[in-house]
Formats: sequence, C-alpha cells, structure tokens
Amino acid sequence: MSSPSWLIIFKLINIIAGLLVIWLLIKHWLPRELYEREETQRALDGAKIAAVNTQMLFTSIYNCSTDGFIFVNQHRIILSVNQSFTDILGYFEDELVGKKASIIYESDAEYERHGRMYFNLSAGEKVKPYEVNYLHKNGNIVIGETVRIVIKDADDQIQGYMGFIRDVTERHTTAMKLQVSEAMLSHHVQNTPLGYISWDQNVNFIVIPKPPPLAVVIVP
Repeated sequence: MSSPSWLIIFKLINIIAGLLVIWLLIKHWLPRELYEREETQRALDGAKIAAVNTQMLFTSIYNCSTDGFIFVNQHRIILSVNQSFTDILGYFEDELVGKKASIIYESDAEYERHGRMYFNLSAGEKVKPYEVNYLHKNGNIVIGETVRIVIKDADDQIQGYMGFIRDVTERHTTAMKLQVSEAMLSHHVQNTPLGYISWDQNVNFIVIPKPPPLAVVIVP
C-alpha cells in the first residue's frame, strides 16, 4: 500500500479517535458536570433562602422583643438600638446612634469598670447575664440584666458587640420592699406581744394593735 493511502488511514483513525473521545465526554462527563452544577445551584439557592429566613426571623425578634437590643462597634460607638431599648432608657433612637456607649451608663467610671470587667471574664462567664446600672434620660437609675455577644469577622477580628438588656429595676424594688417588710415583721413579732399582722397593697408591713380587753365589773 502506498504512503498516501497509509496517511489517509492514519488521519481517519485520528478523526475516529477524536470523535470517540467527544462521544465519551458527551455521554459521561457532560451529564455529571450538569448534575454537579444543578446541585451547586440548589445548595446556593437553599443557602440564600435560609439566609433570608434567618434575617427575617432576627428582624422580627429585634423589632418585637420586649428586651432591649444594642449594637456597638469595636470602639463602643452605638450603631443601632431597637424600640424596646429606647423605651427602657427613655431616649429616641437618633439621640443614641453615633454616640459613645458611655451615655447610657450611670457614670463614666461605671462604663469603664464594666468594660474592663467583661474583657477579664472567662468564655463561660461572658455568656451569663450580669447586672449594670444604666442611666435613664430623666436621670433615674435603671438596673439592666445584660448579656453581651462579641461580633467577629471571618478573620476572627472583633468588629463590635451586641447587647441584650432586660429591665429588672422593679424586681429589685420589690425584693427590697420584701426585705424591709420581713425586717419589720421580725421586729414587731419580738416587741409587740399583742396585735394583728397585715400588709397593704404595696406589700408594706402593717401592725394593728389589739384593743385592750374590756374590764368586767361584778356588782354584788
């Protein structure tokens, strides 16, 4: 067989081999590639839906919670507060956003003290609530049960803090009244031999002395 004939056969074999490779790619690789792309797209769509649902849930909790929410940056500048936070401390949102968080503390010393205290806590202690004396806009002290969470980026760098505050001032006031009432009760029990014990509507202790016994006179 002449050289041109062998050359033609060799080219035909190369063409057939190329077509076979293309056929194998179409039959095996392309469907798998399409399937993997579809799976990746489904995962991305699912992640987007989950992110949207999570954001909606957080927004709902943030706006409807009776607890105060506050976001501050790493320099403790207030970035955002919810409606309950402003209700607890008597401020409007625009009176707080952009201000240093020291504005809501009883004093600058209290602000600095709690900052140092938090950074010296262990990881387990940091997730436990602790009480802080906050300053209401009208000058009154508000006792807030507080939980603080550190916000970090993908590089583990602190970007800010999120705080949850629950007003427990009334609970403290009631507990103090109860302690006073118990102390008065103990005092009067020890020092008042006769009398009636009662409480008024504000849980204040009342002792009502008994009237003296009536004298009985026997006439002969």
